Amino acid sequence: MDDFEIRLQLLLRYEPQPGECGIIRSKSIDRPAIQLPTEVWERVIDRLAEEYQYREYELWVYAQVCREWYPRCRFHARGSVVLDEKKQVYRLGEERRRRDAIRLVRIDEHVAVLGSFAACMARRLPHAETLVLRSLEWVPGELHRHVFMHVGATFQSVATLVLFEVGFPSVAVFGRLVCALPRLSSLMCWALDFRTSGFIAGSVRMPKRCALTRLVLGYSPDVVDLFVLTSIGTGLQRLALYDCDPEQRDAYQILLSTAGPSLSSIIIDLGAGVRDWKDLPLDFNSAVNLQTLCLNVDANGLVRHSAWLLAVLSATPRSKLSEIRVASYERIPGQTSLAELFRALDGLHCTQIDHLLSGSQSPALRAVVFEFLVPIHLEDIEKVPSEQVWREHLVSWFPKMHARGILR
Repeated sequence: MDDFEIRLQLLLRYEPQPGECGIIRSKSIDRPAIQLPTEVWERVIDRLAEEYQYREYELWVYAQVCREWYPRCRFHARGSVVLDEKKQVYRLGEERRRRDAIRLVRIDEHVAVLGSFAACMARRLPHAETLVLRSLEWVPGELHRHVFMHVGATFQSVATLVLFEVGFPSVAVFGRLVCALPRLSSLMCWALDFRTSGFIAGSVRMPKRCALTRLVLGYSPDVVDLFVLTSIGTGLQRLALYDCDPEQRDAYQILLSTAGPSLSSIIIDLGAGVRDWKDLPLDFNSAVNLQTLCLNVDANGLVRHSAWLLAVLSATPRSKLSEIRVASYERIPGQTSLAELFRALDGLHCTQIDHLLSGSQSPALRAVVFEFLVPIHLEDIEKVPSEQVWREHLVSWFPKMHARGILR
């Protein structure tokens, strides 16, 4: 991380009051105020917009700080629209300039709003890129019988579909929604619920050309059958499986085998039910073009999952693999101390992993990254080991990878 990135992260933690644009004041030290160029704040706001993804409208708060901040905040905030009632749809239909600026549409709680929006806005959102459906129940009686045709006409330029806590009558209805978007390339599913489980092949009419290249699944194992029994998953390049359920291990494996030859990036996040290799014995042998592999494990289960990590890395084709990232995280602050984390690493199969990844079977490997994400209280900030201490520990555990220059 260069000096500018460090300064940028510090600036992002500062929330100025109205009238303080471009000025950072210290409460504890009496020193002259620092005047920052507008271009620097614009880059800060751009980074802030990334943190506020799918809720960019909240940037209107920052737009009120000063005149210099207003244009950039307005640019990001006006690029998204959040709808939860029909009258908002009709009001938006009268604002052509507003519609032309929309890049993201988010619909909350009421699926009828989606039906009205799709029926009224056909071919009127030329720059829409993302559709988000959040906390709603798909009720067929509240939608037009040609709703999927309306969705395709309105969101014909949408490339990303995000579904968060959405209930569907069946997997087939979910599949029809996915296939209704002609340019869809990225699909994210979180906590989806289906009144009727299971999927019957042939119940969804497949498009002539399927462009889906990225799939993210979290707490939604029931949708796997759709990608296994149709051609939707055959062209996937990036696959992320969060909170993996051991009971769905067969479905995960079939999905990996189906999309394997085209996959270049895989993210696997172990769920609470995974305790050892037998719970989730994933085989990546079909992913012959894999370039990036990310494995996320719970900090409390680091030792328990070490055998699983070693087994997965051993079963992964490494001829084209350029980066491996192992992230250990903690969901509850204070549950794992830093000292316990160090002791947990001592118990890993470090020697075997070091030998495996530093050998000639990994010719393209350029980086092996270990991330330890452990939230701590502000009063304990001084207990955080320095970068040098972390590096010394990593080098002692993985000397061969360090000698090769790939340890991060």
